[in-house]
Amino acid sequence: MSKGGRKETKNLNNAQVVHQAIIDITDMADYNLNYNNPSDVLKGRGNCQAYSLFFREIMIKHKIENRIILTDDYSHMYNNLKLENEWLDIDMTAFEGLYK
Repeated sequence: MSKGGRKETKNLNNAQVVHQAIIDITDMADYNLNYNNPSDVLKGRGNCQAYSLFFREIMIKHKIENRIILTDDYSHMYNNLKLENEWLDIDMTAFEGLYK
């Protein structure tokens, strides 16, 4: 495996671990539109905006290229990560993990 391939695999693993950790510490039963600050995630609550912004900051610290996606009707926010030269969607509130 090339050095670049190992880095991409590590980045994917890091993203999956962070995603699972956020799911493990939060309670979607406490989903509230008022919990839109990334710091709310550390309190075990949040909405799609809080989760997306929180996840983005962690990915930046891991030097994983990422961006925030806002739906056309502005009703939902999720993340996009660039791994292995492909953009992958990750929706923190869908609990489905990474998908293309």
